[in-house]
Amino acid sequence: MSTTAPAPSPAFDPSRRLSPSAAAVLTFLSAACVLVLEIAAGRLLAPYIGVTLQTWTGIIGVILGGIALGAWAGGRAADRVGPETLIGPAFIAGGLAAMASVPIIGVVGPASRGLELPSVVLLAATGFFLLGLVPTRLLILATGALLVLIGAVVTAWLFRSRGAPLLAIIAAVVVAGATTAVPNPCERESRYYCMSVIVDRDYPAGRILVLDNLWHAFVDLEEPTRLQFGYIRWFAAAAEPLIETRGSDLEALHLGGGGFAFPRYLRAVAPGSSHRILEIDPAIIEIGRAELGLLLDDDLQVTLGDARISIEAQPTDGFDLIAGDAFGGLSVPWHLTTAEFLAEVDRVLRPDGRYVMNLIDRPALRFVRAEVATLRERFAHVVVLGLPSVIPTGHGGNVVLVASHVPLDVEQIRARSEELGETTRAIADRAELDAFVAGADVLRDDFAPVDQLIWE
Repeated sequence: MSTTAPAPSPAFDPSRRLSPSAAAVLTFLSAACVLVLEIAAGRLLAPYIGVTLQTWTGIIGVILGGIALGAWAGGRAADRVGPETLIGPAFIAGGLAAMASVPIIGVVGPASRGLELPSVVLLAATGFFLLGLVPTRLLILATGALLVLIGAVVTAWLFRSRGAPLLAIIAAVVVAGATTAVPNPCERESRYYCMSVIVDRDYPAGRILVLDNLWHAFVDLEEPTRLQFGYIRWFAAAAEPLIETRGSDLEALHLGGGGFAFPRYLRAVAPGSSHRILEIDPAIIEIGRAELGLLLDDDLQVTLGDARISIEAQPTDGFDLIAGDAFGGLSVPWHLTTAEFLAEVDRVLRPDGRYVMNLIDRPALRFVRAEVATLRERFAHVVVLGLPSVIPTGHGGNVVLVASHVPLDVEQIRARSEELGETTRAIADRAELDAFVAGADVLRDDFAPVDQLIWE
Protein backbone atom coordinates (compact mmCIF):
# COMPACT_ATOMS: atom_id res chain seq x y z
CA MET A 1 0.00 0.00 0.00
CA SER A 2 1.33 3.40 -0.93
CA THR A 3 1.42 6.11 1.75
CA THR A 4 1.68 8.85 -0.87
CA ALA A 5 -1.57 10.25 -2.20
CA PRO A 6 -1.86 10.07 -5.98
CA ALA A 7 -1.46 13.30 -7.85
CA PRO A 8 -4.82 14.58 -9.09
CA SER A 9 -5.42 14.96 -12.81
CA PRO A 10 -4.42 18.41 -14.10
CA ALA A 11 -7.98 18.86 -15.38
CA PHE A 12 -9.51 18.08 -12.02
CA ASP A 13 -10.72 21.04 -9.94
CA PRO A 14 -9.29 20.32 -6.45
CA SER A 15 -11.78 22.72 -4.87
CA ARG A 16 -14.56 20.30 -5.72
CA ARG A 17 -14.79 16.95 -4.04
CA LEU A 18 -17.61 14.53 -3.38
CA SER A 19 -19.00 14.60 0.13
CA PRO A 20 -19.42 11.26 1.96
CA SER A 21 -23.20 11.49 1.52
CA ALA A 22 -22.86 12.11 -2.23
CA ALA A 23 -20.48 9.17 -2.55
CA ALA A 24 -22.96 6.98 -0.66
CA VAL A 25 -25.78 7.99 -3.02
CA LEU A 26 -23.66 7.20 -6.09
CA THR A 27 -22.71 3.83 -4.62
CA PHE A 28 -26.36 3.01 -3.96
CA LEU A 29 -27.44 4.06 -7.46
CA SER A 30 -24.69 2.06 -9.15
CA ALA A 31 -25.54 -1.07 -7.14
CA ALA A 32 -29.25 -0.64 -7.89
CA CYS A 33 -28.52 -0.32 -11.62
CA VAL A 34 -26.41 -3.49 -11.55
CA LEU A 35 -29.29 -5.36 -9.92
CA VAL A 36 -31.79 -4.09 -12.49
CA LEU A 37 -29.48 -5.04 -15.36
CA GLU A 38 -28.86 -8.48 -13.87
CA ILE A 39 -32.58 -9.22 -13.72
CA ALA A 40 -33.26 -7.70 -17.14
CA ALA A 41 -30.46 -9.79 -18.68
CA GLY A 42 -32.52 -12.94 -18.13
CA ARG A 43 -35.38 -11.52 -20.18
CA LEU A 44 -33.01 -10.19 -22.85
CA LEU A 45 -31.41 -13.61 -23.36
CA ALA A 46 -34.60 -15.68 -23.02
CA PRO A 47 -35.72 -15.51 -26.70
CA TYR A 48 -32.42 -17.06 -27.76
CA ILE A 49 -31.35 -19.50 -25.03
CA GLY A 50 -34.40 -19.77 -22.75
CA VAL A 51 -34.56 -19.28 -19.02
CA THR A 52 -32.85 -22.15 -17.22
CA LEU A 53 -30.50 -22.70 -14.33
CA GLN A 54 -27.64 -22.41 -16.83
CA THR A 55 -28.90 -19.05 -18.05
CA TRP A 56 -28.95 -17.56 -14.57
CA THR A 57 -25.69 -19.26 -13.59
CA GLY A 58 -24.00 -17.64 -16.56
CA ILE A 59 -25.55 -14.22 -15.91
CA ILE A 60 -24.74 -14.18 -12.21
CA GLY A 61 -21.23 -15.48 -12.84
CA VAL A 62 -20.54 -12.78 -15.41
CA ILE A 63 -21.98 -10.05 -13.18
CA LEU A 64 -19.93 -11.16 -10.17
CA GLY A 65 -16.84 -11.55 -12.33
CA GLY A 66 -17.36 -8.07 -13.72
CA ILE A 67 -17.75 -6.60 -10.25
CA ALA A 68 -14.54 -8.30 -9.08
CA LEU A 69 -12.60 -7.26 -12.19
CA GLY A 70 -13.94 -3.71 -11.95
CA ALA A 71 -13.01 -3.43 -8.29
CA TRP A 72 -9.49 -4.63 -9.03
CA ALA A 73 -8.92 -2.49 -12.12
CA GLY A 74 -10.66 0.54 -10.62
CA GLY A 75 -8.64 0.29 -7.43
CA ARG A 76 -5.34 0.17 -9.32
CA ALA A 77 -6.36 3.08 -11.52
CA ALA A 78 -7.54 5.12 -8.54
CA ASP A 79 -4.17 4.58 -6.84
CA ARG A 80 -2.46 6.06 -9.88
CA VAL A 81 -4.64 8.96 -11.02
CA GLY A 82 -7.02 9.57 -8.12
CA PRO A 83 -10.63 8.35 -7.69
CA GLU A 84 -12.27 11.67 -8.58
CA THR A 85 -10.87 11.43 -12.09
CA LEU A 86 -12.56 8.07 -12.66
CA ILE A 87 -16.03 8.43 -11.14
CA GLY A 88 -17.75 10.24 -13.99
CA PRO A 89 -16.12 8.28 -16.85
CA ALA A 90 -16.85 5.00 -15.07
CA PHE A 91 -20.58 5.80 -14.89
CA ILE A 92 -20.58 6.92 -18.52
CA ALA A 93 -18.75 3.82 -19.73
CA GLY A 94 -21.06 1.55 -17.72
CA GLY A 95 -24.16 3.23 -19.08
CA LEU A 96 -22.98 3.03 -22.70
CA ALA A 97 -22.03 -0.63 -22.26
CA ALA A 98 -25.46 -1.43 -20.79
CA MET A 99 -27.24 0.27 -23.67
CA ALA A 100 -24.97 -1.38 -26.24
CA SER A 101 -25.84 -4.85 -24.90
CA VAL A 102 -29.26 -4.66 -26.57
CA PRO A 103 -28.08 -4.32 -30.20
CA ILE A 104 -25.11 -6.62 -29.56
CA ILE A 105 -27.30 -9.45 -28.29
CA GLY A 106 -29.81 -8.73 -31.05
CA VAL A 107 -27.06 -9.51 -33.56
CA VAL A 108 -25.20 -12.29 -31.73
CA GLY A 109 -28.22 -13.96 -30.11
CA PRO A 110 -29.79 -15.65 -33.17
CA ALA A 111 -26.49 -17.41 -33.90
CA SER A 112 -26.44 -18.85 -30.37
CA ARG A 113 -29.81 -20.60 -30.31
CA GLY A 114 -29.57 -24.08 -28.88
CA LEU A 115 -26.12 -23.64 -27.40
CA GLU A 116 -25.57 -24.12 -23.71
CA LEU A 117 -23.44 -22.61 -20.94
CA PRO A 118 -20.62 -21.17 -23.13
CA SER A 119 -23.17 -19.16 -25.11
CA VAL A 120 -24.89 -18.01 -21.95
CA VAL A 121 -21.61 -16.63 -20.64
CA LEU A 122 -20.74 -15.11 -24.02
CA LEU A 123 -24.08 -13.34 -24.34
CA ALA A 124 -24.22 -12.28 -20.71
CA ALA A 125 -20.75 -10.75 -20.98
CA THR A 126 -21.50 -8.70 -24.06
CA GLY A 127 -36.20 -5.38 -10.66
CA PHE A 128 -38.57 -8.08 -11.42
CA PHE A 129 -41.14 -5.41 -10.59
CA LEU A 130 -39.87 -3.07 -13.24
CA LEU A 131 -39.94 -5.84 -15.82
CA GLY A 132 -43.66 -6.12 -15.25
CA LEU A 133 -44.12 -2.42 -16.00
CA VAL A 134 -41.90 -1.69 -18.98
CA PRO A 135 -40.39 -3.71 -21.86
CA THR A 136 -36.96 -5.16 -21.21
CA ARG A 137 -35.22 -3.11 -23.89
CA LEU A 138 -36.70 0.10 -22.58
CA LEU A 139 -35.68 -0.83 -19.04
CA ILE A 140 -32.08 -1.49 -20.09
CA LEU A 141 -31.89 1.69 -22.16
CA ALA A 142 -33.35 3.75 -19.32
CA THR A 143 -30.89 2.25 -16.84
CA GLY A 144 -27.96 2.87 -19.17
CA ALA A 145 -29.14 6.42 -19.84
CA LEU A 146 -29.38 7.07 -16.09
CA LEU A 147 -25.80 5.88 -15.60
CA VAL A 148 -24.57 8.09 -18.44
CA LEU A 149 -26.48 11.08 -17.05
CA ILE A 150 -25.04 10.56 -13.57
CA GLY A 151 -21.55 10.25 -15.03
CA ALA A 152 -22.00 13.36 -17.16
CA VAL A 153 -23.22 15.45 -14.21
CA VAL A 154 -20.42 14.24 -11.91
CA THR A 155 -17.80 14.87 -14.60
CA ALA A 156 -19.12 18.34 -15.36
CA TRP A 157 -19.13 19.26 -11.66
CA LEU A 158 -15.74 17.82 -10.72
CA PHE A 159 -13.90 19.06 -13.80
CA ARG A 160 -15.84 22.27 -14.52
CA SER A 161 -16.13 20.95 -18.06
CA ARG A 162 -19.00 20.67 -20.51
CA GLY A 163 -17.28 19.12 -23.50
CA ALA A 164 -16.77 15.57 -22.23
CA PRO A 165 -20.26 15.25 -20.68
CA LEU A 166 -21.82 16.50 -23.91
CA LEU A 167 -19.90 13.92 -25.93
CA ALA A 168 -21.08 11.20 -23.53
CA ILE A 169 -24.72 12.21 -23.97
CA ILE A 170 -24.31 12.28 -27.78
CA ALA A 171 -22.79 8.78 -27.64
CA ALA A 172 -25.75 7.57 -25.55
CA VAL A 173 -28.19 8.93 -28.13
CA VAL A 174 -26.28 7.15 -30.92
CA VAL A 175 -26.28 3.82 -29.06
CA ALA A 176 -29.99 4.18 -28.27
CA GLY A 177 -30.65 4.77 -31.95
CA ALA A 178 -28.75 1.61 -32.84
CA THR A 179 -31.02 -0.34 -30.51
CA THR A 180 -34.14 0.65 -32.43
CA ALA A 181 -32.57 -0.72 -35.63
CA VAL A 182 -32.30 -4.24 -34.21
CA PRO A 183 -35.60 -6.16 -34.53
CA ASN A 184 -37.22 -7.29 -31.30
CA PRO A 185 -37.79 -11.07 -31.25
CA CYS A 186 -40.76 -10.58 -28.92
CA GLU A 187 -44.15 -9.99 -30.45
CA ARG A 188 -45.17 -9.02 -26.95
CA GLU A 189 -43.54 -9.26 -23.58
CA SER A 190 -44.83 -10.03 -20.12
CA ARG A 191 -43.30 -10.23 -16.69
CA TYR A 192 -42.53 -13.89 -17.34
CA TYR A 193 -42.15 -14.46 -21.07
CA CYS A 194 -41.16 -13.16 -24.47
CA MET A 195 -44.25 -14.23 -26.41
CA SER A 196 -45.13 -14.61 -30.07
CA VAL A 197 -47.72 -16.45 -32.14
CA ILE A 198 -46.72 -18.04 -35.46
CA VAL A 199 -49.14 -18.97 -38.23
CA ASP A 200 -48.60 -22.61 -39.17
CA ARG A 201 -47.52 -23.02 -42.79
CA ASP A 202 -49.36 -26.33 -43.26
CA TYR A 203 -52.64 -25.33 -41.58
CA PRO A 204 -53.85 -21.76 -42.27
CA ALA A 205 -55.95 -21.88 -39.10
CA GLY A 206 -53.08 -23.29 -37.06
CA ARG A 207 -51.33 -21.14 -34.50
CA ILE A 208 -48.11 -21.93 -32.62
CA LEU A 209 -47.47 -20.22 -29.29
CA VAL A 210 -43.79 -19.49 -28.69
CA LEU A 211 -42.67 -18.56 -25.17
CA ASP A 212 -39.06 -17.44 -25.00
CA ASN A 213 -37.27 -19.92 -27.27
CA LEU A 214 -39.70 -22.85 -27.00
CA TRP A 215 -42.79 -23.90 -28.93
CA HIS A 216 -45.33 -24.32 -26.15
CA ALA A 217 -48.57 -25.08 -27.95
CA PHE A 218 -50.33 -25.65 -31.25
CA VAL A 219 -53.98 -24.76 -31.68
CA ASP A 220 -56.25 -25.01 -34.70
CA LEU A 221 -58.70 -22.14 -34.55
CA GLU A 222 -61.24 -24.04 -36.66
CA GLU A 223 -60.77 -27.59 -35.36
CA PRO A 224 -59.90 -27.83 -31.65
CA THR A 225 -59.62 -31.63 -31.85
CA ARG A 226 -56.57 -31.36 -34.10
CA LEU A 227 -53.70 -32.17 -31.73
CA GLN A 228 -50.22 -31.67 -33.16
CA PHE A 229 -48.00 -32.00 -30.11
CA GLY A 230 -47.34 -35.48 -28.81
CA TYR A 231 -47.79 -34.70 -25.13
CA ILE A 232 -51.28 -33.30 -25.76
CA ARG A 233 -52.18 -36.53 -27.56
CA TRP A 234 -51.03 -38.48 -24.51
CA PHE A 235 -53.10 -36.18 -22.32
CA ALA A 236 -56.12 -36.88 -24.53
CA ALA A 237 -55.50 -40.63 -24.50
CA ALA A 238 -55.20 -40.70 -20.71
CA ALA A 239 -58.40 -38.66 -20.35
CA GLU A 240 -60.45 -40.80 -22.76
CA PRO A 241 -62.02 -43.11 -20.10
CA LEU A 242 -63.11 -40.07 -18.08
CA ILE A 243 -64.57 -38.46 -21.18
CA GLU A 244 -66.55 -41.64 -21.90
CA THR A 245 -67.90 -42.04 -18.37
CA ARG A 246 -68.35 -38.39 -17.31
CA GLY A 247 -69.25 -36.71 -20.59
CA SER A 248 -70.72 -33.28 -19.98
CA ASP A 249 -70.25 -33.75 -16.23
CA LEU A 250 -66.47 -33.87 -16.56
CA GLU A 251 -64.71 -31.33 -14.33
CA ALA A 252 -61.06 -30.58 -15.04
CA LEU A 253 -58.38 -28.45 -13.42
CA HIS A 254 -55.52 -27.20 -15.60
CA LEU A 255 -52.21 -26.17 -14.02
CA GLY A 256 -50.88 -23.67 -16.55
CA GLY A 257 -52.70 -22.23 -19.53
CA GLY A 258 -50.13 -22.25 -22.32
CA GLY A 259 -52.02 -22.23 -25.61
CA PHE A 260 -55.17 -23.69 -24.01
CA ALA A 261 -55.13 -26.54 -26.53
CA PHE A 262 -56.15 -29.22 -24.01
CA PRO A 263 -59.15 -27.44 -22.45
CA ARG A 264 -60.37 -26.51 -25.94
CA TYR A 265 -60.05 -30.17 -26.97
CA LEU A 266 -61.95 -31.40 -23.93
CA ARG A 267 -64.74 -28.90 -24.48
CA ALA A 268 -65.04 -30.10 -28.08
CA VAL A 269 -65.19 -33.84 -27.27
CA ALA A 270 -67.13 -33.39 -24.01
CA PRO A 271 -69.50 -30.47 -24.58
CA GLY A 272 -70.73 -28.99 -21.32
CA SER A 273 -67.67 -30.09 -19.36
CA SER A 274 -66.27 -27.49 -16.96
CA HIS A 275 -62.69 -26.30 -16.65
CA ARG A 276 -60.70 -24.22 -14.22
CA ILE A 277 -57.28 -22.94 -15.39
CA LEU A 278 -54.64 -21.82 -12.89
CA GLU A 279 -52.33 -19.42 -14.76
CA ILE A 280 -49.70 -17.13 -13.30
CA ASP A 281 -49.32 -14.75 -16.27
CA PRO A 282 -52.26 -12.50 -17.24
CA ALA A 283 -50.59 -11.85 -20.60
CA ILE A 284 -51.06 -15.54 -21.47
CA ILE A 285 -54.80 -15.09 -21.02
CA GLU A 286 -54.76 -11.95 -23.14
CA ILE A 287 -52.89 -13.57 -26.01
CA GLY A 288 -55.10 -16.65 -25.72
CA ARG A 289 -58.27 -14.60 -26.14
CA ALA A 290 -56.83 -12.38 -28.85
CA GLU A 291 -55.06 -14.95 -31.04
CA LEU A 292 -55.62 -18.54 -29.85
CA GLY A 293 -59.38 -18.90 -29.82
CA LEU A 294 -59.77 -18.90 -26.03
CA LEU A 295 -63.38 -18.21 -25.03
CA LEU A 296 -64.00 -17.75 -21.32
CA ASP A 297 -67.45 -18.44 -19.92
CA ASP A 298 -69.11 -20.10 -16.95
CA ASP A 299 -67.66 -23.47 -17.96
CA LEU A 300 -64.13 -22.27 -18.64
CA GLN A 301 -62.70 -19.90 -16.07
CA VAL A 302 -59.24 -18.70 -15.12
CA THR A 303 -57.71 -18.13 -11.69
CA LEU A 304 -54.68 -15.86 -11.92
CA GLY A 305 -51.78 -16.62 -9.61
CA ASP A 306 -49.16 -19.21 -8.80
CA ALA A 307 -50.68 -22.69 -9.03
CA ARG A 308 -49.04 -23.72 -5.75
CA ILE A 309 -51.07 -21.03 -3.98
CA SER A 310 -54.19 -21.10 -6.15
CA ILE A 311 -54.75 -24.83 -5.74
CA GLU A 312 -55.26 -24.36 -2.01
CA ALA A 313 -58.54 -22.55 -2.73
CA GLN A 314 -59.90 -25.38 -4.90
CA PRO A 315 -62.53 -27.70 -3.41
CA THR A 316 -61.64 -31.09 -1.97
CA ASP A 317 -62.63 -33.93 -4.35
CA GLY A 318 -63.57 -31.23 -6.85
CA PHE A 319 -62.11 -32.55 -10.11
CA ASP A 320 -62.13 -35.69 -12.22
CA LEU A 321 -59.03 -34.72 -14.13
CA ILE A 322 -56.02 -32.52 -13.30
CA ALA A 323 -53.60 -31.61 -16.08
CA GLY A 324 -50.14 -30.32 -15.12
CA ASP A 325 -48.62 -28.30 -17.95
CA ALA A 326 -46.81 -25.42 -16.24
CA PHE A 327 -43.30 -24.59 -17.36
CA GLY A 328 -40.56 -22.06 -16.74
CA GLY A 329 -38.17 -22.57 -19.64
CA LEU A 330 -37.55 -26.30 -20.08
CA SER A 331 -38.42 -27.27 -16.54
CA VAL A 332 -41.56 -27.59 -14.50
CA PRO A 333 -41.35 -25.07 -11.64
CA TRP A 334 -39.81 -27.06 -8.81
CA HIS A 335 -42.53 -26.23 -6.29
CA LEU A 336 -45.08 -27.93 -8.57
CA THR A 337 -43.18 -31.22 -8.47
CA THR A 338 -42.84 -32.02 -4.79
CA ALA A 339 -44.58 -34.48 -2.49
CA GLU A 340 -46.15 -31.56 -0.63
CA PHE A 341 -47.67 -30.17 -3.81
CA LEU A 342 -48.89 -33.61 -4.87
CA ALA A 343 -50.70 -33.85 -1.55
CA GLU A 344 -52.75 -30.84 -2.66
CA VAL A 345 -53.31 -32.41 -6.08
CA ASP A 346 -54.53 -35.55 -4.36
CA ARG A 347 -56.82 -33.53 -2.11
CA VAL A 348 -58.67 -31.80 -4.96
CA LEU A 349 -58.72 -34.91 -7.21
CA ARG A 350 -61.68 -37.24 -6.86
CA PRO A 351 -60.86 -40.77 -5.66
CA ASP A 352 -61.31 -42.25 -9.14
CA GLY A 353 -59.80 -39.28 -10.96
CA ARG A 354 -56.55 -38.95 -12.89
CA TYR A 355 -53.58 -36.61 -12.73
CA VAL A 356 -51.62 -36.15 -15.97
CA MET A 357 -48.34 -34.25 -16.01
CA ASN A 358 -46.13 -33.08 -18.86
CA LEU A 359 -42.34 -33.00 -18.32
CA ILE A 360 -39.30 -32.31 -20.46
CA ASP A 361 -36.05 -34.05 -19.64
CA ARG A 362 -32.68 -34.89 -21.11
CA PRO A 363 -31.59 -38.41 -22.12
CA ALA A 364 -30.76 -39.70 -18.63
CA LEU A 365 -34.34 -38.86 -17.54
CA ARG A 366 -33.14 -38.09 -14.01
CA PHE A 367 -35.96 -35.61 -13.41
CA VAL A 368 -38.59 -37.98 -14.81
CA ARG A 369 -37.36 -40.77 -12.57
CA ALA A 370 -37.46 -38.54 -9.50
CA GLU A 371 -40.96 -37.34 -10.32
CA VAL A 372 -42.19 -40.89 -10.88
CA ALA A 373 -40.74 -41.86 -7.49
CA THR A 374 -42.54 -38.89 -5.94
CA LEU A 375 -45.86 -39.75 -7.60
CA ARG A 376 -45.62 -43.39 -6.53
CA GLU A 377 -45.30 -42.32 -2.92
CA ARG A 378 -48.75 -40.67 -3.19
CA PHE A 379 -50.65 -42.64 -5.88
CA ALA A 380 -51.16 -46.37 -6.19
CA HIS A 381 -50.90 -46.46 -9.98
CA VAL A 382 -48.47 -44.54 -12.21
CA VAL A 383 -47.85 -44.84 -15.95
CA VAL A 384 -44.96 -43.30 -17.89
CA LEU A 385 -45.69 -42.36 -21.53
CA GLY A 386 -43.16 -41.29 -24.13
CA LEU A 387 -41.74 -41.97 -27.54
CA PRO A 388 -39.81 -45.24 -27.90
CA SER A 389 -36.75 -43.10 -28.68
CA VAL A 390 -37.09 -41.30 -25.33
CA ILE A 391 -37.93 -43.90 -22.70
CA PRO A 392 -36.57 -45.66 -20.81
CA THR A 393 -33.44 -43.80 -22.02
CA GLY A 394 -32.92 -42.16 -25.34
CA HIS A 395 -32.72 -38.73 -26.88
CA GLY A 396 -34.63 -36.81 -24.23
CA GLY A 397 -37.85 -34.89 -24.82
CA ASN A 398 -41.42 -34.80 -23.56
CA VAL A 399 -42.64 -37.45 -21.14
CA VAL A 400 -46.19 -37.64 -19.75
CA LEU A 401 -46.94 -39.20 -16.37
CA VAL A 402 -50.40 -40.48 -15.45
CA ALA A 403 -51.29 -41.12 -11.81
CA SER A 404 -54.41 -42.45 -10.12
CA HIS A 405 -55.67 -44.34 -7.10
CA VAL A 406 -57.55 -46.77 -9.34
CA PRO A 407 -56.00 -49.12 -11.91
CA LEU A 408 -55.11 -47.60 -15.28
CA ASP A 409 -55.78 -49.49 -18.52
CA VAL A 410 -52.37 -49.04 -20.12
CA GLU A 411 -53.29 -50.82 -23.34
CA GLN A 412 -56.33 -48.58 -23.77
CA ILE A 413 -54.17 -45.49 -23.30
CA ARG A 414 -51.58 -46.77 -25.75
CA ALA A 415 -54.20 -47.74 -28.33
CA ARG A 416 -55.88 -44.34 -28.10
CA SER A 417 -52.48 -42.65 -28.46
CA GLU A 418 -51.88 -44.62 -31.65
CA GLU A 419 -55.30 -43.58 -32.96
CA LEU A 420 -54.34 -39.97 -32.36
CA GLY A 421 -51.15 -40.50 -34.34
CA GLU A 422 -48.58 -40.88 -31.58
CA THR A 423 -46.33 -43.93 -31.32
CA THR A 424 -46.08 -44.65 -27.63
CA ARG A 425 -43.86 -46.53 -25.23
CA ALA A 426 -45.42 -47.07 -21.79
CA ILE A 427 -43.92 -48.13 -18.47
CA ALA A 428 -46.54 -49.32 -16.01
CA ASP A 429 -45.55 -52.74 -14.69
CA ARG A 430 -44.60 -52.49 -11.03
CA ALA A 431 -41.31 -54.36 -11.44
CA GLU A 432 -40.40 -52.26 -14.49
CA LEU A 433 -41.24 -49.06 -12.61
CA ASP A 434 -39.14 -50.23 -9.65
CA ALA A 435 -36.18 -50.65 -11.98
CA PHE A 436 -36.90 -47.34 -13.72
CA VAL A 437 -36.84 -45.27 -10.51
CA ALA A 438 -34.08 -47.20 -8.74
CA GLY A 439 -31.87 -44.74 -6.88
CA ALA A 440 -34.08 -41.72 -7.63
CA ASP A 441 -34.85 -39.30 -4.81
CA VAL A 442 -38.37 -38.32 -3.86
CA LEU A 443 -38.76 -34.57 -4.45
CA ARG A 444 -39.75 -32.56 -1.39
CA ASP A 445 -40.03 -28.88 -0.63
CA ASP A 446 -36.66 -28.89 1.10
CA PHE A 447 -34.95 -30.80 -1.73
CA ALA A 448 -36.23 -30.49 -5.30
CA PRO A 449 -33.25 -29.72 -7.58
CA VAL A 450 -35.29 -29.92 -10.78
CA ASP A 451 -32.97 -27.89 -13.00
CA GLN A 452 -29.92 -29.75 -11.77
CA LEU A 453 -31.58 -33.10 -12.46
CA ILE A 454 -32.34 -32.03 -16.02
CA TRP A 455 -28.99 -30.48 -16.86
CA GLU A 456 -26.39 -32.49 -14.97
